[in-house]
Amino acid sequence: MGRTMETKGRILEMLSCEKKNLTELCAVLGLSPSTVSQHLHELKTQGAIYLVVDTHFRRYKYYKAMPADRAGAAARSGYTHTGAYTMN
Repeated sequence: MGRTMETKGRILEMLSCEKKNLTELCAVLGLSPSTVSQHLHELKTQGAIYLVVDTHFRRYKYYKAMPADRAGAAARSGYTHTGAYTMN
C-alpha cells in the first residue's frame, strides 16, 4: 500500500470517530495543510467523507466520515456528494 492510500486510511479512521478540521488533522498526521487538503478533497469527491456545517463553529470547516452503509451505497452507484450536512 502506498503512502497516499495509507494517509487516506488514517484520515478516514480519525474521521470515523469524530469530526475534525484541517488544522487538527495536520497536527496528528504531521503533514502540510495543502497535502491534507488535497486528500480531503479526493475523499469528499469519492463520497467517503462529508463537510459538517456546525453553526456554533462557523470559522472552521469540519469533516466526518460517511457512515459505512451510505458510503458503500454511494461507491456502488458511482454517486459523488459534494455538499455539506448541517449538524443540529
